[in-house]
Amino acid sequence: MDFEQRFADFEQLSAGGAEEGGIAFTSSGSTGEPKACQLPMSRLREFISDGAEFRGLRWATCFDPSGFAGTVVALQAWVNGGTVTHLPGGDFRMTWERLNDGRIEALSLTPSFLRLMLVHRPLRHGVDGIFVKRLTLGGEVVPGDLVDRARRLWPDCAIRVIYASAEMGVVFRSRDFRGVYQSGDLVAPWRRSEVREGELVLESEAHTGQWVHTGDLAEVDEASGGIRMLGRMSRVVNVGGQKFSLDAIEQVVESVEGVEVARCRSVANPVVGNVVACAWQGPAPEADIIKKCQALLPKPAWPRIWEPGQLELSPSGKK
Repeated sequence: MDFEQRFADFEQLSAGGAEEGGIAFTSSGSTGEPKACQLPMSRLREFISDGAEFRGLRWATCFDPSGFAGTVVALQAWVNGGTVTHLPGGDFRMTWERLNDGRIEALSLTPSFLRLMLVHRPLRHGVDGIFVKRLTLGGEVVPGDLVDRARRLWPDCAIRVIYASAEMGVVFRSRDFRGVYQSGDLVAPWRRSEVREGELVLESEAHTGQWVHTGDLAEVDEASGGIRMLGRMSRVVNVGGQKFSLDAIEQVVESVEGVEVARCRSVANPVVGNVVACAWQGPAPEADIIKKCQALLPKPAWPRIWEPGQLELSPSGKK
């Protein structure tokens, strides 16, 4: 296949100008209500990597092919003469079989999908023969310990962690993710990032002094100065006048061995206004989860209502 010609064709499509086209898709709704979006080809070009290490890769993804992330994966494969396999959610035995049968070399997943894949990883001959060369994670807050697990399973894999949305495009792209994004991970056209009153805000190169509100909770890591994402601002619970991220509480619960996935919600309470309720899936004993929460969370953030059972997830593993 003439990779140079295919990439040249894509470059011409994304050259910009009055006749430039674009690709339309529906956002996932992670930053609000789902909405129709369109990105010009020149902007999409910024998300596509070229080079010998990308040529002919066999990709697999959990992202909706009609959405932003799925579109980028499809373009990445097409430009480099590769293929894309869509992974079904829910049946992770079938997921591993599809990876094995398709000799998949590259994955583009949500953290939740990867976590469930690893939980349901079959202990049989053949699975360890899946040598993933590239792994891209995005679509949700990415826990550093999950990246470490992927590194142990595929030690030679190039791992990229991306913070992006259909509305903003790619904001951070990290090749050495340790739980936080560093200043060098910021992707053009974004010029600066700051945390103001607990929210990540962005300044673009084209609009100096104008800050875009992301609606995402974040904090500055004291040790490195990097930015740690915590979850959505809409997922904050007020317990007795103190505010806590439900997404951050879920991460603590999911760090307990035997917890496959967790979902926290706010429940009205006549004494403190709200308390945290936690549903989880997996064989972990409730006592182990309570112990971990009491060790790592402030007392008002401890879940007071426990709801074990099967959780309904989106096809990409999102809660």
